[in-house]
Amino acid sequence: MAFVWGKLLVCSGLVVGACDRGSGSRLSRDRNYFFFRDRNDNPNNDPPNNDPPNLLDVFRAQQFARVIEDNYFTPTVDILANQGPTQVDVARAHIYRHNIIDMASNIAYCGMIQQAVAAAIQPINVQLNGITAQLGVINGRLDGIDDRLDGVDGRLDGIDGQLTNVEQRLVDLTEVSYMAYNGGCGEGLERDFREIPFRLPDSTTELPTAVGLPALTGMAAIHALSNVHLNTYLQRYGIPNVGNPSRAIKMRRLSAFLGCTFITV
Repeated sequence: MAFVWGKLLVCSGLVVGACDRGSGSRLSRDRNYFFFRDRNDNPNNDPPNNDPPNLLDVFRAQQFARVIEDNYFTPTVDILANQGPTQVDVARAHIYRHNIIDMASNIAYCGMIQQAVAAAIQPINVQLNGITAQLGVINGRLDGIDDRLDGVDGRLDGIDGQLTNVEQRLVDLTEVSYMAYNGGCGEGLERDFREIPFRLPDSTTELPTAVGLPALTGMAAIHALSNVHLNTYLQRYGIPNVGNPSRAIKMRRLSAFLGCTFITV
């Protein structure tokens, strides 16, 4: 039978509960803290024990077992008349006391373990707090480095833009210099024309011969171009080719772009 404080202990057909009632209880004496009552009577209204039990619950359990034991060994006439506690009741009272003490001890032991664990991890928490503070400093420095890198990126973007402009100017200078050179080559019989590269959208260049077009080494090479190759040269050099011009006009425009004078063969 499980004993819970505030519930009652059944003994010999009656119910025994710990109390301190005074003259109003069914059976009261100065040295006795108990009473007998039948199962349907509930005058006690003792407070229930705590869960888990505290020190007051331990004291009550001790007092309960002592009262049952005292009245088993030294019963009064009134107790004998009301069928006093038996050996089983005494044993149950002591079991109840031991259960309460055991539960309270376990709670106390768990509390000691919790305190020991808390004390053990306190230095770790201190170290972790220190590490957290150091990480905050490091993060702040990294933020500063990020800002400086952003500034460097901005400066590099500016340099890239300047280099792009330089590349464009170099392409322009290359075209102008090659045009001037080709202008001095006449028909290209003694000296071949310089190959003027195509401009690409990314500001780089590529030679016409690199994409499979015939080299324009002289005026004869211009006249030898197929219509497809001629139109490709005009399109890649960005030479106007609208209005369905004649082949002669196309060759004259291409020759002008190369810097040489168109000569009819």
